[in-house]
Amino acid sequence: QEKHEADVYQERGLYGGAIKMTVPTRFTDMSQFRQIPDHQEVFADAERDQSFIVELVSQTKDVSSDKIAEYHFKELAVDNRATQMKINMQREVTEELSNFDQKEISGYFLHGSQLVGKFKEDTCNTVDIYLLCIRIPKIETEILISLNNPTFIHPESYSAKTSEVDATMTEDYFGDLFKDITKS
Repeated sequence: QEKHEADVYQERGLYGGAIKMTVPTRFTDMSQFRQIPDHQEVFADAERDQSFIVELVSQTKDVSSDKIAEYHFKELAVDNRATQMKINMQREVTEELSNFDQKEISGYFLHGSQLVGKFKEDTCNTVDIYLLCIRIPKIETEILISLNNPTFIHPESYSAKTSEVDATMTEDYFGDLFKDITKS
């Protein structure tokens, strides 16, 4: 697969270099502007109102691996104060994570959408969410990688003044981002 043609990519070390990932340079490291929790790496593209987040969380032991992406998507909907949410598809991607020992992980991908207000606005934007959950039971950890892409920005939303909808975002694009994760 080709990477998104308009993007220039750069390898970035996350969590002090423990994880390396190729990320489009248009995504700015938000830790340069605000405090980010130690378990997160947050990148944003203000022109497209997109965000790209990598998060390390303790393994959710009471949720089966095949339901883990759905669980985290619903948790995200609560955190986002989503008024609606829809799961478009989910699938196992363990075999596609070739940089990991296949016996030690499981991976699930979910594409869904949520209706959310930005900065607690009353108006809501439709945001496509691409979520990859990598479960690593040996260290009781889950790696969550999400890409948030607005597909509709309400005209009265704060984002309408500063951002444009990117209609080129697809599951393949997100797949290109997560396939380059490497362990160091």
